[in-house]
Amino acid sequence: MASGANLFQWHWHHFAPLTEPQNYLPILGVLSDHEGEQIDEARATVNEAVDRLGLPVGLGKRAGQAFADIFRDRLDVWRFTGSLAEPGLVEEEIQLTELGRALLKDERIFAPAMHRQALRLSFPRIPRLRYEKQIPEAIVQIEEAMAAGPGVNVARAWSLAAGCMREAGDVRGPTGEEAAKFFSGARSLHEIRSRSEALLKERGGETANLPEPSTDKKRQGREIERWLRANGALTKESDRAFSLDPEDREFVFREASLEEMIRWSRWWGLSPA
Repeated sequence: MASGANLFQWHWHHFAPLTEPQNYLPILGVLSDHEGEQIDEARATVNEAVDRLGLPVGLGKRAGQAFADIFRDRLDVWRFTGSLAEPGLVEEEIQLTELGRALLKDERIFAPAMHRQALRLSFPRIPRLRYEKQIPEAIVQIEEAMAAGPGVNVARAWSLAAGCMREAGDVRGPTGEEAAKFFSGARSLHEIRSRSEALLKERGGETANLPEPSTDKKRQGREIERWLRANGALTKESDRAFSLDPEDREFVFREASLEEMIRWSRWWGLSPA
């Protein structure tokens, strides 16, 4: 399997407590205090300052270490919500995005800003770039992904799947674990109908011709579902998604290049109009 295929996987992590504003904004404030500094040089100071906040939330502290490492263990929360620039694209510095600064200045309300980001969540995405040296391989991966398909917007794919299932007589929308198995990795929205049909066959007791996802991948599916629900991208009544941004405002990769990765990063971190 080409490495670019990984960019279609619906990766997510356990960030639900951290993405509550009472936890999220204080940590973002600490990061803001060190904006422009090299991550490796600021790491210890930032982690100590975050520890002093005394937030009642697990930050991933490892045995034998004084503080949790917000960069190693929880950096993706800022990446997925668009508040912190991708380090490898900004000379490995701490840089808040336009959205991150707007949240800290109370120019944007947290809940609707996160609602917008949840609705924009799409795959493929650029690979995680902690270091500039990873850029050449990332360009290769994006090129492979573009050759495979345009990818999908997660909320739109979930909505389409739920609609296909209702048409077939099953009013229950996909669960997070089912999404991890049947919809993660989709290269195009055109695949969603056939994948929905496979899901329904499995619900009916037949065997689907798809590999069983790992326990970790199932967990990520559940967490994506919680993230979409918490931010209003999936309604609680029917599992139908609705879109805030029209399709022509969704990001589509035009080429595999450093400039395109920077364009994606800036688009993802824009403050809502």
